Amino acid sequence: MNSIELNVGAIERLRRKKRGDGLSLEDRVALNLLWRRGVRATILAKIFNISKNTVYYTALSSRHSVAAKEAHEKIEREGGPDIVWRRYVTDDMIRRVNAELKAIEQGKGA
Repeated sequence: MNSIELNVGAIERLRRKKRGDGLSLEDRVALNLLWRRGVRATILAKIFNISKNTVYYTALSSRHSVAAKEAHEKIEREGGPDIVWRRYVTDDMIRRVNAELKAIEQGKGA
């Protein structure tokens, strides 16, 4: 037996907390649907206030992520992309995507 013990309380207090992306299944479905319509991952990341990697791993890469697989399966189970679009993609999301697209176009001088 060791004469010195680990400070288990300090270890627990300093343990890295799981960040969590804050995305609900409904958000992940909306991300997936917007991406299927051609919205870039960088724009999706900006409007949902998440990283681009989070977009890919929580809503798009169903081969590698349980969260993305759940989103994909929900879309298919509820009738496909065209049917579930109205249920999960809000007017606010569309407005924000359009605003980002406009800003990109103006920035490129198009």
